Formats: sequence, C-alpha cells, structure tokens
Amino acid sequence: MLGGELQLNQVYAEVTPDSKSAIVEQLKAAGRKVMFVGDGVNDAPALTMADVGIAMCEGTELARQAADVVLLKDKLYGVAETRQLAQLAMSTIQSNIKLAEYINSGIMLAAAMGWLSPAVSALLHNGTTLAVLGRSVALKRPR
Repeated sequence: MLGGELQLNQVYAEVTPDSKSAIVEQLKAAGRKVMFVGDGVNDAPALTMADVGIAMCEGTELARQAADVVLLKDKLYGVAETRQLAQLAMSTIQSNIKLAEYINSGIMLAAAMGWLSPAVSALLHNGTTLAVLGRSVALKRPR
C-alpha cells in the first residue's frame, strides 16, 4: 500500500467531499503535518488547507491551481516517486554543501599558510564549484 511505502501515519480514502476539509482541519489542529492528494473541484479547499497539496495532472483545473505539486503522470504511485526524488535531491544537496565546505576550507587554510598562490587557490575553488555542479547534473541521468 502506498501509505506504508511513504511511511505515513494515517491514510484516508473514499472520503465524502464535505468531510475532506474537516479531516485536514482536525489533523492540523492536532499538530500533524498533512499531505492531501486530490483531483476534483471538491478537493480544492482541502488541497489549500493541507501542508502539502498534491493534484493529479488529469484533475480539474481548480485542483491543479490549488495544489502545491501537480504530478506529471496521472498515477497515485507518482507520490512515492516524487518523495524518493526529493529525498535523493536533499541528500545530494547536503553532501554537496559539506564537500564544498571541507574542500574550500582546506584551500583557504593552504592559501593562508602560503602554500598556495592566489591564482591556484582561485582555480581550486572554481574546480570545487564545478565538481558540485557535476554531481548535481549527474542526478538527471536515468538509472
């Protein structure tokens, strides 16, 4: 089940239009983070109230406008794929930041100690930037 794969605490399905917004409101009032997935006109209020509103690409225009995210494929499994991509992106961003911090700190230390000339320091710094960009671009390659 998708809820288990996404490690969600609770999943509501086949809910009446009137109770959708009420459920979102109750969960938020209890301090919960709420993700709502919908595709119809009657989903728009709940999509805007939720912390994250996700609409299906073939849903109504109102649902797509109200949502924070619109899936490119009209399949609910896209929610799981989107989460996996987001986790991969955040992991890469965090490791790129650490990598750049460590390498650039080493470059600055070596330059301060007189072991590197300003020109070499600048080249190494720019090389670090290109390496970080290369790691990020590599994510676009199909696996």
